[in-house]
Amino acid sequence: MIQEILLWTSSILGLSFLIPYCIPPFRSTLKQIYENKRTNNVFGGDCINDIQQSQIDAIDRTVGQMVASFCQSIIVLWALTNLLFDGALNPLHYFVMSYYIYDIIYLLIKPYGKTQTVFLIHHVLCICVILYTIYIPLGYTSTIHLVYILMELSALSINVSNIQRYLYPASRLTIHVSLTNLLIFFVTRIVVFPSVLLYTLYDMYSVEREDKYIYLFPGSLFTGLLFLCIWWFIGMMEKHKRLERKMIL
Repeated sequence: MIQEILLWTSSILGLSFLIPYCIPPFRSTLKQIYENKRTNNVFGGDCINDIQQSQIDAIDRTVGQMVASFCQSIIVLWALTNLLFDGALNPLHYFVMSYYIYDIIYLLIKPYGKTQTVFLIHHVLCICVILYTIYIPLGYTSTIHLVYILMELSALSINVSNIQRYLYPASRLTIHVSLTNLLIFFVTRIVVFPSVLLYTLYDMYSVEREDKYIYLFPGSLFTGLLFLCIWWFIGMMEKHKRLERKMIL
């Protein structure tokens, strides 16, 4: 397990550092910023102003979203394949943990990551749940695959929407992409996920057995995740309304 996680994590992290130099707009912007930094004599030639730092942060955030979209697409397709063809769950667990570990490292080493505390907490808790699932025989393999599909499909939608907004901030298409993202998030996390969660919790605790306590940790965490999803959705609706008003103006 450790070797697989190290391999996946290092590969994803390497991809994240490669992307800025493979995409011409990113490469040219970063080159210009660091050229200005070297030639700036006002503050000793080692100064990046607030505008330049915001440009760097925007690139770092967008690169992170691109890598996340790539990994989330793999997770969704992998989980769907496992669900349809009864595939093994643990290899997928290893990849998901690797993606979360990569994202934790990426957020910690990038300046903009200082404002992303909620995602760091989310990733750590998810890794704990995955490890718990690996070492405690919970069962419900199909349900876990379905949860992966629902969670990562909605997260993929969010990242694609953010990337589109970065690349084409003035496009009217941004409104439609944002609305589509809202609909996907609502269906996956506000409608289907609670239904799956309630059914699973009912099945876990309705049957007379002595090992009910093993479901307490993942059940509690997923219930908390549901409330977090509702809070996120409210924030997403407010952001969409602000975007509509901005486009009208």
